[in-house]
Amino acid sequence: MKYLLLLFMSATLFAEEPIRTFTAKGATIQARAVEYKGNLIVLENAQGQRFQVTYDILSSEDQDYMRKVVMEKRIPEQGTPSQIKPQPKVEQPKIQEPKQLVLQPIKKETFREGSFFSHPPILLGEDPKVKKNPLADSLPIEGEPIDFNKHLLPILNAKCNDCHAAPYSKGDRKIAPKAGLQLDNYEMVMKGNLNGEVVSAGKPEESYLYEVVTLPTDDEMFMPPKGTAMTPTEIDVLKRWIAEGARKTASSDALAEMPKIPNADQPVSYVHHIAPIFAENCIDCHKEPYVKNGRTIRPKAALQLDTYEMVMKGNLDGTIIEPFKPEVSSLYHVVTLSADDSEIMPPKGDPLSKEQTDTIKRWILEGAGKEPA
Repeated sequence: MKYLLLLFMSATLFAEEPIRTFTAKGATIQARAVEYKGNLIVLENAQGQRFQVTYDILSSEDQDYMRKVVMEKRIPEQGTPSQIKPQPKVEQPKIQEPKQLVLQPIKKETFREGSFFSHPPILLGEDPKVKKNPLADSLPIEGEPIDFNKHLLPILNAKCNDCHAAPYSKGDRKIAPKAGLQLDNYEMVMKGNLNGEVVSAGKPEESYLYEVVTLPTDDEMFMPPKGTAMTPTEIDVLKRWIAEGARKTASSDALAEMPKIPNADQPVSYVHHIAPIFAENCIDCHKEPYVKNGRTIRPKAALQLDTYEMVMKGNLDGTIIEPFKPEVSSLYHVVTLSADDSEIMPPKGDPLSKEQTDTIKRWILEGAGKEPA
């Protein structure tokens, strides 16, 4: 019964993508996209086997398809972009007798829970969660304002530094950044190039830097022109940074501009309104597993509240949110118990204020989406 309920919840949140042909490095596979994780795409074939491929090795047509899928929020994902420009379809050269793309299925856990062998080898004190994307550690968490040095600069260094680093000497020649644009520090990004500014604070659609990374991949002005393009998640970091004012530091001012409690006529946003409530009151006990003194500390009640996807997943007992139904949503129930009830959440510190519980209730009544519909 619990399994059927989870299937029903998944069906209400995301429609199933059709099976199509994905091409990677000249090879093909028949599968559907089921999940997007930073730089990883999870595919599922007709037999129900799941595979992981990186966004970068897909053909331009498949990358454009995935951008559209992410933009329209048709599959669950981590680090959802608020908006991604759809890319025009690019005709791919026909491949004679394409070979079948052979991928290793994602292996299911075979060790008992808590087994030493169920954990990947890590250094003492290192986070046990293996992150495939080398930029994953620099990406912001949900609801966190964008900091230039912490979140955006690592992306610019990885994707733009080959052409837009500070001037340097090579033999007897001095190599200047292309187009006179230096992107290795905040001051030079805001200075722009000889043609003027490339960032218009608060206006990503009018910012040349944002425009060139969202062009069709076959456009001669598309950036970067060689190497690995920015992923949808990385593009969203750039867009959000500009929209939040293109600050060097994500100060308390940035948080102050995002009202924690929505107005009566304002729809509730998970990112701007709900995530900060969880971050302030719940994350100490309900965050992803981490290592402390050689021990892996798991979230209490097997419940993570640090991402939208984990909130909607719930715990071992099932979902904790029933969209449109706060009265049967266990999360809303435990935060509205009387202060002397042993099951009230959070169990330590002050209970949530009525404004906060009313905001959670409104969010669930409005469908419990990541962003307002």
